[in-house]
Amino acid sequence: AQAAINHLATGDEYQGGIIYFPQGRYKLDNCLLFEDVSSVTNYYVQGDGAINTELDFGTAAPGTNGIQFEGGSLCGVEGVLVTSAPNHGIVINSTTLSYVSFARIKDVRVQFCGGDGLYSFQSYLITVEGLFATANTGNGINFAGNHTSLVSNVMYAANNGAIGIRINGAVYIDNNGQSDGNLRGWNFTKVRGGVVRGVGTETNEAEGVVIATSNSSASGITGEYQ
Repeated sequence: AQAAINHLATGDEYQGGIIYFPQGRYKLDNCLLFEDVSSVTNYYVQGDGAINTELDFGTAAPGTNGIQFEGGSLCGVEGVLVTSAPNHGIVINSTTLSYVSFARIKDVRVQFCGGDGLYSFQSYLITVEGLFATANTGNGINFAGNHTSLVSNVMYAANNGAIGIRINGAVYIDNNGQSDGNLRGWNFTKVRGGVVRGVGTETNEAEGVVIATSNSSASGITGEYQ
């Protein structure tokens, strides 16, 4: 897997491509890390479906993420099960030093990870189509901050240790999904300009849905929304 990542980063005219995992179970002992190497990153991890291709990070060192994109654009994960990463299962950017744009998550399941199932920070134009996050120690799906144009169709979070689906610091969102059996179902904070359709929530330990903005931390939110 690392050799494939290295190869995709060495093109003379462009970098990137698809790393394809055919049907089967793969035991990976380190993060699949994609770092920005050009203006267009163009990295994708693809399997034969979340019920057919399993990426098992259970032997990785403590604190290791599963699949991680840092900087660049045009990246994503499709058709895989990510399981047992010691930290987050999938990361779409993690710092303020860079950003990711045009990321796509499709037909993905993330489970039994030590952090969040999906963690995203400072990313733009994100599309999710079919994401199931279950039994992760942290949040199931965590859009942690600074997002623009976040569109999701069918997100499902169940039995996670914290919030099922968290969206914080975002503008222009369109989301739907279901969040069951978590500490809290849905949590929207500092969101401006968007629509949420068909929000399902059952059997969570605390609130099913929270929509809130803090006056002490309302960056980007106009007075009437505060």
